[in-house]
Amino acid sequence: MKKSILFLFCALLGTGSAVTTAATSVTNVSAQSVTQKGNYAQVSSDQAPVYDQSGDRTNVSLQKNSTWQVAKTQSINGTDYFQVASNEYLSSKDGFA
Repeated sequence: MKKSILFLFCALLGTGSAVTTAATSVTNVSAQSVTQKGNYAQVSSDQAPVYDQSGDRTNVSLQKNSTWQVAKTQSINGTDYFQVASNEYLSSKDGFA
């Protein structure tokens, strides 16, 4: 009985450290690598403005730390933008993928 409890405890302890390791793993990517549908961008600025496909600011803003699925990445006037909705883009200056 004691061996079973000790084994169970060790197994749970080992699983916990694996989960902790996986949760703290960070991968940095460049904006150019976000080109396929299904990738996500996170807003890093407070109330990040949303732009249209011409690079003009709209009356919409996104909350800090919100996550948005990216349809594509597009360069507008020399800045990379993440398309987060139809004709709505998040600047790479206000978020990251």
